[in-house]
Amino acid sequence: MARCRNPLLAVALVAALCSCGAVRATRDQTRDRWVRTYVSELGLTQREAGCVIDRFFGELSDDELKPLTKGRELSDAQAARVGEIAIACGVGRTAQPTTSSA
Repeated sequence: MARCRNPLLAVALVAALCSCGAVRATRDQTRDRWVRTYVSELGLTQREAGCVIDRFFGELSDDELKPLTKGRELSDAQAARVGEIAIACGVGRTAQPTTSSA
C-alpha cells in the first residue's frame, strides 16, 4: 500500500472533492425545489417545469445560483429570461412564483 507523502495535500484534495459534491447536491436540490414550485404554484407540467428550470440553471454558474439556493426571488432580468425560456419550452403561461417553496 502506498503512503501519502504529503498528508496536508491529501486532506485538501478530499475537502475540494467533497465541496464539489456539495455544490452539485445543492444545485440538484435547488433544481428539484424550483421544479416542484413551478408545478404546484403555476400549474406547469413536470416536463414543462423541468425544461424551464434545466435550461435556466444551465445558464447559471454556481456563484450565480447561490442566492436561489437560499430561497431568494429572481431578479427582473432573471424573470425575463425565465419567461423567454418558458416560451421556448412551449409553456403557454410564463408567470413566475413570488416565493420559492422550501
